Amino acid sequence: MSHMSIGIVRRGMCAGAFIMSMQGCTIEQSLQNLGVEGPPALPPIHITADSTANMVHISPHLSLYGQKTTSGRVDGHTNVNSKGVYAVDTTGIGTYKEIKGVNTLPFWGRNVSWTLPSYSLGVDLEYNLTKRFSVTGSLDYTSQNAKDFLGGSLGLALRGWSGEFGTHVEAGVRFDETTLTADEVVAVGNIFTSDRVVYFFRDQERKTSVDFYAALTFATTKESWLVNGFLSLGYCSQSLQTEMVNGSGLNSSSGQNSASADFTTVAPGLSFSVGPDMRLLAGVRFVWISNWDDLTPAHLAFPFVQMDIGL
Repeated sequence: MSHMSIGIVRRGMCAGAFIMSMQGCTIEQSLQNLGVEGPPALPPIHITADSTANMVHISPHLSLYGQKTTSGRVDGHTNVNSKGVYAVDTTGIGTYKEIKGVNTLPFWGRNVSWTLPSYSLGVDLEYNLTKRFSVTGSLDYTSQNAKDFLGGSLGLALRGWSGEFGTHVEAGVRFDETTLTADEVVAVGNIFTSDRVVYFFRDQERKTSVDFYAALTFATTKESWLVNGFLSLGYCSQSLQTEMVNGSGLNSSSGQNSASADFTTVAPGLSFSVGPDMRLLAGVRFVWISNWDDLTPAHLAFPFVQMDIGL
């Protein structure tokens, strides 16, 4: 399995690092823990059931997340001792130092967790520019721990329809709000003595990410059938980036840790005709975070319902 890439980018860090190298110092920065609250960035689901140009489809929908929590392991944690703990000694108020020869093992625990809301409400729009091409958009809302979160998407789609079978290929960008809590370690080392002074920082902030998504949906659309079926496959890489501060006393510069969650989705479901140009969709999204190791649970399942209305 691939790993999530975590790096620390420091504005003004080059000058500070040069000064510290002249003083015989080195810096190592690590992201120890990352907590996420808010909805995941999931691609929309659109069914092609016509080949009419200049037609608008409006699709209100409800997804159930069930306040689930998923956790895993990502790159970027410090080495730890035999108990799986990053061991340090106190040297003063708010200052610590590493214990030499103790933190020698790689970290094998879980250091990232995502707590999901109970639900998400939204509406999708699709406008058929031609028989084959359309433009799509969506707006989503959810609430969690007395905080409101908004999301949405904007995309382009290629549509195909044979009268009994439809395909819908779509790509675009999503924007989603989350609350992120990141714990960081900055270790400042002396190259002459191998001593390392350690500083701990916590950053909590609300972020809006803008990310790429893609989706492919197959559907039967036979009017004589009481129930039709569909299968939607999707991908979205959601940025989980936080601002952090290095306050080690040797230099002071802010920066960003770069992290992401790569969502792969498979959504089977049923489609019911409820009137002219109206369908009720019901299904389950199965979701995997492909770039987290030791993921628990291994996948998530989110039931959803959606009403497609053609105008």
